[in-house]
Amino acid sequence: MAEVGWWAPGQLDAWRGIGDPLADAAVEVLGRIDQQPHMESSLGWIERLTETAEVDRKDRKVLERFVRGVAELPPWLDWDAIERGRTFFVRYGLVHSTALLLGGLLESYSDTQIAHVLMRTGRLHKDTYRRVFETGAMVYDIMIPDGLRLDRRGYRTVLKVRLMHAGVRRLMLRSKSWDQSAFGVPIGQEDMAFTLLMFDIATLRGAQRLGLRISEQQRADHHHLWRYVGYLMGVDEALLPATPGEAESLHDAITKRQRHDSHNGRALTQGVVEALSGRAPFFLPYEGLSALCYRLLGPELGRHLGLQNSVPWHVLFQAGVPALRAVQRRAESSARVARSLERFAVIWGEWAIREGLGDEPARFPIPGVMR
Repeated sequence: MAEVGWWAPGQLDAWRGIGDPLADAAVEVLGRIDQQPHMESSLGWIERLTETAEVDRKDRKVLERFVRGVAELPPWLDWDAIERGRTFFVRYGLVHSTALLLGGLLESYSDTQIAHVLMRTGRLHKDTYRRVFETGAMVYDIMIPDGLRLDRRGYRTVLKVRLMHAGVRRLMLRSKSWDQSAFGVPIGQEDMAFTLLMFDIATLRGAQRLGLRISEQQRADHHHLWRYVGYLMGVDEALLPATPGEAESLHDAITKRQRHDSHNGRALTQGVVEALSGRAPFFLPYEGLSALCYRLLGPELGRHLGLQNSVPWHVLFQAGVPALRAVQRRAESSARVARSLERFAVIWGEWAIREGLGDEPARFPIPGVMR
């Protein structure tokens, strides 16, 4: 870890001024040309423009650089580890999804910079319910078998989200009200790295608080999966820790820097709990949902984000721990049980996304560029 050094005082400061050069340049080209996509996704639009004379040669090379750059595989990539991490996530999909959406997602709001950007863009406090399920849809696509392979569904979804973030960054940097000297680049590298850790470190912490037992191999495979997602998402490799232990160190370093004012974080957390109360996929009343989020985050962070614990609900959730562990023991000793859990998680995930998104699937358009 000595050669990385991001935990040392001041080492993370520089990353606040860096966005995603590859995606930012591509979106700048799209924002400058006088046309709109032909009923296609942002990624499909870029791919088409690289093969036509509709843009000049200089702009086409910028778009080609994005398409080629994201397709380059990092030397550390291990597809076997990716598959093991994917299988582990899907097998206990209900636990992991709950820990991510009600734990990891909310923990990202504890980062003052991230909460500030989200409040400014309004992406979460406007149609909060749908935004939560758009995140779920991205995760579902990632977890499809071989979903992260070149041009597969998960791969393409991650890149569309990356381009969407670049569009948000472009809009906010052009806004006269954005104070870059105070807040740095919106959705900068430090923000991106911390958000990725919510899918990795924070999700596993929440899953453990629900009672799931996680081996070192499972932890390493899960981390490797999300490390590659971060690579595709545009996180600089210097901020993609090689091991779960390094990821924990980076998480702690960013937390110490950015967990300050909780006003925006509390507002975003309140919005999510209110939006999901009594509705799919959890169907818990406000008090129960708040208590579940509190359990997933732990007392210190739960209080920081304004969540309320409840003794009756705590007792109920605690009673579920032995049942979860019994199911896990059966899955570990029976391939048939393990496959059944995976099938059930896929069915549940498809149902939940339909409930959350309705007839309009997640498109992840580039704001300010795609109408």
